[in-house]
Amino acid sequence: MAHKFLEDKVIPLDVEKTETVSDILTASSNTPFQSRSLARCVEIFIRMLKDSAGPTIFLGLAGAMIPAGMKKVISSMIRKRMVRVIVTTGANPYHDLVEAFCYHHYKVSPGMDDAELRKHRVDRIHDTYPSES
Repeated sequence: MAHKFLEDKVIPLDVEKTETVSDILTASSNTPFQSRSLARCVEIFIRMLKDSAGPTIFLGLAGAMIPAGMKKVISSMIRKRMVRVIVTTGANPYHDLVEAFCYHHYKVSPGMDDAELRKHRVDRIHDTYPSES
């Protein structure tokens, strides 16, 4: 009876048989966990982009994507009309404004002492420091 549940085997991802990120994502559809979920998301997104009915595509952003270096990815998606609506937490517009006023985000080790950082007016977002001044 168990055989009815054991039909679709996991196919290991062989990166030596892939040449592009697209190849890796396609091959990930045969793997478990989040790699398969990511592959499914890519499939759906591509179908939406090709849909002649022009569906409204929402982009949901949670957390600080701007300090994570995703600003140009997001703006490219908007310019290329890959998304129509953005729903975001307050972190993204805040950090976008921070950068618009010529402040920066810095790559660092996440292990720095928070009390020491506070003494120097430096905030921490995991392994990124935004400047307060």
